[in-house]
Amino acid sequence: MIFQNFGFNRQAIKATAVTPGGGVVTTGLQAYYDAGNAGGISGTTLYDLSGNSRNATLIGDIAYSGSNGGVLDTGNTAFGYIGMPTAVATALNSGTDATIMQWIKLDQSPPASDPQTGFIYFTNKTDGIGNHYPYTDGNIYTNVLKLDRPSLGTPVSSLTVWHVMTISTSPGSGNWKMYINMTSQGTDTGVSSLALYGGGTYGGLIGSSGNTPERLVGGLGPTLVYNQQLSLTDMQTNINYFASRF
Repeated sequence: MIFQNFGFNRQAIKATAVTPGGGVVTTGLQAYYDAGNAGGISGTTLYDLSGNSRNATLIGDIAYSGSNGGVLDTGNTAFGYIGMPTAVATALNSGTDATIMQWIKLDQSPPASDPQTGFIYFTNKTDGIGNHYPYTDGNIYTNVLKLDRPSLGTPVSSLTVWHVMTISTSPGSGNWKMYINMTSQGTDTGVSSLALYGGGTYGGLIGSSGNTPERLVGGLGPTLVYNQQLSLTDMQTNINYFASRF
């Protein structure tokens, strides 16, 4: 059954897919999810395209859409997210540096209510509450890849069009960094060691702020997770790879 919702055609199971040309940066790549890549999704399994066999699970109100060559439509009426396996967090916890790149499109920004301000649960604390992309006041708050949760101000670019959000970290002052597309959203101090927590059963949640009703309402494209801090050149390489779709 296909549902029309905010410009997405929602399908429970993917039938066909487009394989994009080119390639992403593979050095340090620990997990790679893309519903638009041939073989990337089957039922509720989102396959790890990095070769590390760290397959993710689709939970709740999240479904394949044929838009943009294949994306995931999430959180329209209820909690829905990607659950990454604990092996993803474990792979990063053996070091100090990490990067996550996530292609996202929100249906509304700022969201209409607190339950619609969810983001990513991939933090150095067991309580991920407070990750808002953005909050109802229009500001972004996040502790992804860190412990404390700074306010990063209003988004530097529109969140209601497809964009890529990148968060990376390395120990030291100014070495935690957040970008929207290639524009800096802000910096903070990078933790001395990673001890990532993603909600008990999972090693990280994409489209949810943890064990709360806060969900991301919109679309999720590719997810790339690295055990190193990507350079701007590497980030641009990945952006160029998906440029024909987003």
